[in-house]
Amino acid sequence: MPGGANAAVILVLYLPYLTPSTGQRRMPVATDEFIIVGQTHDGKTFRPSDWADRLCGIMSAFGSDQRMQYSPYVQPINVGGVKCVLIDVRLKELEPMAYNFLINFARDNELKTRPGRGPAREEDAA
Repeated sequence: MPGGANAAVILVLYLPYLTPSTGQRRMPVATDEFIIVGQTHDGKTFRPSDWADRLCGIMSAFGSDQRMQYSPYVQPINVGGVKCVLIDVRLKELEPMAYNFLINFARDNELKTRPGRGPAREEDAA
């Protein structure tokens, strides 16, 4: 395998990413994460205001310091003032039921989804 055991695996995630101006589906993109955006497809802010923290809280655990820690696979973030949840797609292999729960949460609440940073993750951190 090129790159050895430490090589990153890039998955293709297919969710109905809608182009805002046309409402048409875009092609899937290579990514290793995606974002559930705190806005409905109608553009309304999703409530309650702490929804992202609550959603990530159900995936959290106590660390060795006896404090709650968010899962490295499900993180609350803020994008342009909008609360969001960043999901690492490796969760699908590790905990398929949790991954499906998150996908269904977004779908059931008609929340927007979009690709995460994908391969640019290392560049963003630098």
